[in-house]
Amino acid sequence: MKMYEIIAHIENNRVESKIGFAIVNITPELAKIMLENNTSNRRVRTALVNKLSNYMTEGTWKLNGEPIVIREDGTIANGQHRLLAIIKSGVSVKCVVIWGISTEDSYTYDSGAARRVADSAKIMQLTGYLDSDKMYTNPVVIDSARLLIALRSAKKTYGENVEPWHIDNFIRFIPIETIISYITDNKDAFGFIYEWSSKARMSGLRKRCIWAAIAAAYLSNYDIQLLSEFCKQFTSGASVNKEIIYMRDYVTSIKSSSNTRLNFDIYMKMQKILNDFENGKSITRIRANGKESYTNY
Repeated sequence: MKMYEIIAHIENNRVESKIGFAIVNITPELAKIMLENNTSNRRVRTALVNKLSNYMTEGTWKLNGEPIVIREDGTIANGQHRLLAIIKSGVSVKCVVIWGISTEDSYTYDSGAARRVADSAKIMQLTGYLDSDKMYTNPVVIDSARLLIALRSAKKTYGENVEPWHIDNFIRFIPIETIISYITDNKDAFGFIYEWSSKARMSGLRKRCIWAAIAAAYLSNYDIQLLSEFCKQFTSGASVNKEIIYMRDYVTSIKSSSNTRLNFDIYMKMQKILNDFENGKSITRIRANGKESYTNY
């Protein structure tokens, strides 16, 4: 069915309603006015405001149809973080605004099924790249991309001396579309991650911090043939390199992968091992460098 036919059906089923809507160019001044009645909303997540503000400042904010919703009493039902980000960034952005929702009806927001990366990729017609749609359903690819995006954002906000809790401030609030765009923009690197992480048969070898470090090396112009050899030895265990054997034993002995500080330590140690491997070194005791060796992500 053509778009104009769909619209005709919609028009034929239009009903009278007190609810209004419009696409609005929201200036920082207008955002302040809209927030004056923001008295009954969730606790503000500062990290999310910072993240959205960065998108707006960088010009990567998109009019994606997600509305800012105002209840009939003037309070904000949905969109406080976007409005706060507009104020913080000092940038005007276009948003869909809906007003007149009843207070009781507004509490049903976000009660449906959460959208996954694979769902959004399908909507954006990106599935089919790299072995059907497995690229966007592979948790190692998705999670390693998410970690690198969070690291990049944390460094932009806090500087080079990033702490694990800095990463936590960003990693939970990365929009799905940002992850998809990042994977797509770096499809060769994440195609490499997809290929080699799929050969890691032990679950401990599929931690996102491991493959995020490898992706960072790939994106920092690490010799691909040498990196392939590293991944071959790391995933198979057929290596005489003591660092690789130690790291395999270390990561497979860890039962939980939810500890951010531990994951960051693994990420930094992987960067150190990759750097030593690139330079032909083999050291029995691994200590993470204070700074990353591969930062071009």
